[in-house]
Amino acid sequence: MIRVLVIARDKRHQGGVVSFVELLVANFSHNIQASRFVIGRSPDKHSRAGAIATTLADSIRLARLVRKQRPHVIHINPSLNFSAMFRDGLLITALAIINAPPIVMFIHGWDEAFLAKMQNSRAAGHLFRKLLNRATCIIVLANRFKKELVALGIEAQKIHVTTTMFDPALFEGICRDRQNSGAKLLFLSRLVKEKGTQELLEAFLILQASQPDLTLTIAGDGPEYYNVDRWIKARRLGHQIVLAGYLRGEAKAHALIDADIFVFPSYYGDGCPVSLLEAMAAGLGVVTTPVGGIPDFFVDGENGSLLDTVSPAAIADGILKLLRDKHKLSIIRENNRSQAWKNYDVSTITASIEQIYLRAVDSSRAG
Repeated sequence: MIRVLVIARDKRHQGGVVSFVELLVANFSHNIQASRFVIGRSPDKHSRAGAIATTLADSIRLARLVRKQRPHVIHINPSLNFSAMFRDGLLITALAIINAPPIVMFIHGWDEAFLAKMQNSRAAGHLFRKLLNRATCIIVLANRFKKELVALGIEAQKIHVTTTMFDPALFEGICRDRQNSGAKLLFLSRLVKEKGTQELLEAFLILQASQPDLTLTIAGDGPEYYNVDRWIKARRLGHQIVLAGYLRGEAKAHALIDADIFVFPSYYGDGCPVSLLEAMAAGLGVVTTPVGGIPDFFVDGENGSLLDTVSPAAIADGILKLLRDKHKLSIIRENNRSQAWKNYDVSTITASIEQIYLRAVDSSRAG
C-alpha cells in the first residue's frame, strides 16, 4: 500500500487541473491510499496580499502534516507559469527543509513565455532547475515539453509523458437527443481570449452563407463570457448560438453527445485539454490547433482538422472540410471514439500514474 498526499486547490474552483485531481483521487486502485491537501485561497477571495500570506501558511501547514503522517509520495500539480511556480516553489522548499518523501510533480499548463525567461536568465534558470530537480519524478503532457525541460538542464530519466483523461461514467445512460437536422458545433472550455472564442464567432458568420442550419453551443465560464454574450445579442444570433455557461455532469454529457463537431481553436498554454478527450470519447469530429500535447496524438485527417493558424477563415475552412464529406466525418467520429476509449479513459491513465508513484518510491529507497 502506497500512501499518497495529493496537493491541489479547493475543488470549488473551476478548471481542468481541479477536475483532473478529483477524478484521479476517486479512481485510484486498492494499492493507493490517497489523501488531499488543499492549498490556495477559497474561490471568493482575490487580494494579492492574501494569496502570498496563504501560500506561506500553506507551506507551514504542509510541513507539519507531512512530518506527522509521513506519506510515501507527495503529488503536486503546478502549471508552468510564474504564479504557480512561485507558490509551489515555496511548498517544495518547505518539504526540502524537513527531508520530505519523494515528490511527483505533474505539470499541467505550459507557458512558453515563462519558459523563455527561464532560458534567458542565468539566475532565474538556476533557481528553476533547482526547483524541478527536487522532484523525484516529473509528469508532462507532451513529448515537446520533455525535450524543452531536458534542454534546460532537467534530468531526462525523471520526466514521464502522459495525457489527461476522461471519465467513462460521464456518458452512462446518456442518449443522443437532437431537435434539429442541421450540423451542430460545440465549444467547451474556459472562456478566455486565448481559447479562440472570438475567432470562432467570426468563423460562424462566414459559415452561415453555405450552412444556414448550422448551430453552435458555447459552454464555459470565464472573463470572456459577457463579451461573447454581447456579441451574440448584437447580431441577433441567439436562435443559432447558445451560450450555455459552465456545464458539468449530465448537462455536459448531453452537450457532447448531441454535437457533431467539437471546435477548440486555442492558442493558450494548454497541456492536454480534458474537454478534447471527452469530445473524442463522445465520437465527435474535432477542429483544433497543435498546442500543448495535442500533436502527440491528434492526426490531421484522421481525428479531424488540425489548424495551422487561428483565424476566422482558417477555422471556417477546417469545419467545412468535415461538413462537406459526411462519409469521412463518420469515419473520423468512429476513430475518435475508439481511440479515446482505448487510450484515455480514467482507468488507463490512473494506472500509469500509479506506476510512476512506484518508481518514485523505488528511486527513493535506492537513493
